[in-house]
Amino acid sequence: MPVGYIYVVASTNSNGNHMHGPWEVPQGSGGPSITPYGQYLLFGFCKLHMRRRICDRPNKGVGDYIFGISGGCPKRILFASKIVEVLTWAAAFHRFPQHVTRPWPSARRGMIEVAPIVPNTRAPFPDSHYRFIVGSVHDWIWKRHLSRPQTDAFFVCEPADCPNGNKLPLWFGPNGPVTNGAILNFLATNCFAYNGGSRGISSPTPTAPVGYQPNQAGGVMYQNVHLETHYPDRLVDLICQNLSVGGSPFVQHDDMGGHAQSGSNLRSSKRNRGCS
Repeated sequence: MPVGYIYVVASTNSNGNHMHGPWEVPQGSGGPSITPYGQYLLFGFCKLHMRRRICDRPNKGVGDYIFGISGGCPKRILFASKIVEVLTWAAAFHRFPQHVTRPWPSARRGMIEVAPIVPNTRAPFPDSHYRFIVGSVHDWIWKRHLSRPQTDAFFVCEPADCPNGNKLPLWFGPNGPVTNGAILNFLATNCFAYNGGSRGISSPTPTAPVGYQPNQAGGVMYQNVHLETHYPDRLVDLICQNLSVGGSPFVQHDDMGGHAQSGSNLRSSKRNRGCS
């Protein structure tokens, strides 16, 4: 049974653009851009604990789904992708050279931040297989992401398919459905929340749709949190019903409670964990 992983892409604003640079994760296979494009959506170092849980799945998550929610307000779903291939970082380094950090004089940051080396059996992993590329972003945490060979995983994803056979866009941007109504109800009733390795209650609100509550009496946490669902196909269906492209519904809504929204009715404001 596939699992769906849902998280807030904190580097994005409500229009779905990466605010800091084209090295932010995820990126499209078409090349580095603040708005991902191309055939595939690529995942590098991001969401440490979520990545670990995916890596421990059968086939390292192939067949599972990843959903991203905007960091800006209003909160909207930016993508719905299915993991179709898992590469080692060494394989990703050679397959997607346009995403590799290039040190001086190129001085280009990329989402691929490690380079393969001749294996050194005397060194512990990951130093036995990789070196960190100077100038990349995650110098303080890359070894935690590559803590063991099982986590040597670079996720390659395709857009999910709607029930009627239409393939979703790679990246929804400002057309993405806002996390309210039926989508918010799904996050509340069909998901578990994880804070690190601890499972709790999913406690979403329209302004903070990814929340972790350890128990009914506990406070809600938002940092280092992701959601998981055993019904990713239902969430894909809701997205298909609520997504708009060019002001028109992507697919017509049905009796599941979805409502097709027009992109012209979706306002955007400053990025915040909560929305005023």
